[in-house]
Amino acid sequence: VVALDRRRAATVLDANPRGVRTVVEAALHAGVDPVVHVSSTSALFRPGLDRLHADLPPAQVASAYGRSKAAAETWVRERQAEGAPITVTYPAGVVGPPAGPAFGEWAEGIATHLRLGLSPVRGAAVSIIDVRDLGLVHAAVLTPGRGPRRHLCGGHFLTMSELGELYRRLTGRRFPVVPFPGAALRATGRVVDVALRVLPVDSVLTAEAMAVLTQWVPTDDSGLAELGIDLRPVEETFADAIRGLHAVGRLTDRQVGRLAER
Repeated sequence: VVALDRRRAATVLDANPRGVRTVVEAALHAGVDPVVHVSSTSALFRPGLDRLHADLPPAQVASAYGRSKAAAETWVRERQAEGAPITVTYPAGVVGPPAGPAFGEWAEGIATHLRLGLSPVRGAAVSIIDVRDLGLVHAAVLTPGRGPRRHLCGGHFLTMSELGELYRRLTGRRFPVVPFPGAALRATGRVVDVALRVLPVDSVLTAEAMAVLTQWVPTDDSGLAELGIDLRPVEETFADAIRGLHAVGRLTDRQVGRLAER
């Protein structure tokens, strides 16, 4: 259950950890080796870190959704400590070509950036992994007999300025990055949090989300080398994602610029 509405907090806190326990316990009972639990880099993030790594404790967050993910993460790690053959992966933002009608959560962000022709918050940052590389990661971890393991799959770390430059290279458009201060976005998130206590809506502009956006740090993906994973260039990832959005009419020729000619 993905919901930020505080009135659904009890449902979120019950359903998400219980769902993980139900599936993982069934897999372990059936003798599956390995059991692969796909978590998220955001499950480890807290402001003030220099780098995310797989041995960080689960993040302590305020939202029910974040707490539900942390509870599931804690339970899985307890099973790992008992020796259960569980591999946990921590992807960041997943980008790339669509699989049929499925584009992934990041696609709407890319479409919004290109429709506006700009991106905000020069000091913000994101981590991006190609969906095809992530598929290779999950294929590689399916080797039995390796015991409990955890792998960061953050991929490429990009500031918003670097992301703007990437869009410029791919599309040939100007694509400025607006110098909106991160502190202002975090303050906006706190105001939205207060409003969500009484309004029957969800919003991505929460204090937690704005902290992640404006205070994000690189990830330690050194464990991917032992899996034989060599990440493809981030330019290829974004170009294929943008072409996919253009092909189904979610972006116009003008919005994708020179990519429409390739």
